[in-house]
Amino acid sequence: MSVYNSNITTRILDPQFDRKNFRTEYRLNAGSVYLSNMRLVDMGYEGSDADSGFYNELLGAFCANSIQLYDGNKLLDQILEADLYKAFQTFNKSNDESLSVDSYLGQTDYGFAVTLDGDSWQNFVNQRANPLDIKVGPTGNTNTVGQKSWFSLKGFLPFLSASLYVPTTVFKNLRLVINWKSPQELKKISTLQNLAYNTFENTALIVDELNEGDAKTAAISNYKGVVFNAIEHDRVVVDEITPTADSKETQSKSFLVNGFNNKSVERLIAIQTPNNSTTYTNSLGAHVGGGPVCSMAQLNNTFQWRVNGSNKLPRDGYTRKNQRLAGLVDAMGECALPTGANFVYFPNALQQITYDPVTNSPLMSHLDWTAIEIREPVRELVVNYSRVGVAGNTKLNQQLLLNLFGECTKAISVSSDGSYIVQYL
Repeated sequence: MSVYNSNITTRILDPQFDRKNFRTEYRLNAGSVYLSNMRLVDMGYEGSDADSGFYNELLGAFCANSIQLYDGNKLLDQILEADLYKAFQTFNKSNDESLSVDSYLGQTDYGFAVTLDGDSWQNFVNQRANPLDIKVGPTGNTNTVGQKSWFSLKGFLPFLSASLYVPTTVFKNLRLVINWKSPQELKKISTLQNLAYNTFENTALIVDELNEGDAKTAAISNYKGVVFNAIEHDRVVVDEITPTADSKETQSKSFLVNGFNNKSVERLIAIQTPNNSTTYTNSLGAHVGGGPVCSMAQLNNTFQWRVNGSNKLPRDGYTRKNQRLAGLVDAMGECALPTGANFVYFPNALQQITYDPVTNSPLMSHLDWTAIEIREPVRELVVNYSRVGVAGNTKLNQQLLLNLFGECTKAISVSSDGSYIVQYL
């Protein structure tokens, strides 16, 4: 059933401040009530070559460093390292949604269809096709200059996801701030490295506002605040491994993470962010797969989470790839993963889950996220992490940034006089 009726007016808001490669700010009118389904249109960036496809497979036209929602100077909600979180969100969807929705609205190229080379489909149906001719790969969405995206803030900022509406009778100076990537940062996430990039100006915010009447009056009088899971971020550095010639070396690290202390953490995501661009660059000098926003698989890596002095997982924790994958799906829900793309190596994968591995974007080893359900207040969090380095293998030996995103319970409580407090629970 549609929510749109005579009580609602849809408005397109131009920014109060807008500068490409820097920042855009929107301000909403005080004394009103807005539905929480806010969305951005005409977001994206352009390259100096109008005929080249350069958007990252996982990000599409998304090009923000961070997004904040303020009431005046009071922070209500935010996403830091927004590109890493958006890349995981792309992965954390059904293949159908990625293929049928995100590729059109967000300009991503993450959604997979089966193609057949050589033999006819009839041979495939009759089980006489050569298995190596059956390929599963991205649809090849090419991103030329001028392609822009539609982006739902409600699905990105947890404050909006948990709210039905946002009254600016309470949040009187509500403003949305988007910090864009610089030209150099855009080059880092883009597929092609030989172009100059700039974000588009005039990205618009679309909002639905309640008109004067009983619905608006009831919404204002009944609003008592909201409880939501804010996305907090922290990171640690996993040092480079330097095995001696013709050998392997096991690296074991324990990291004390302070970013989630004194917060109730529901779920936590770990991203193994590569710090050496050569490990996701092909022979043509183009970034492949997820590029710098992927989670790069490592050899025999393990995770154990120690919360308030106790291990969250039995025995040695996550010690196998698909064990971690099962834990990821249990914690976060459905994910679209091509066969073997969470492994360092998988036989025939380059032939069967990608197109040509030089001119396109192989995803082998780029899709290895880890998640854990914590669901308790955190006083101390220790991450025990290990991996195996191999002499001469830069992908397995490189320095990693272990980026951690945690869902931390937060509440905005409104008192009878209209004032409110923001606090972690």
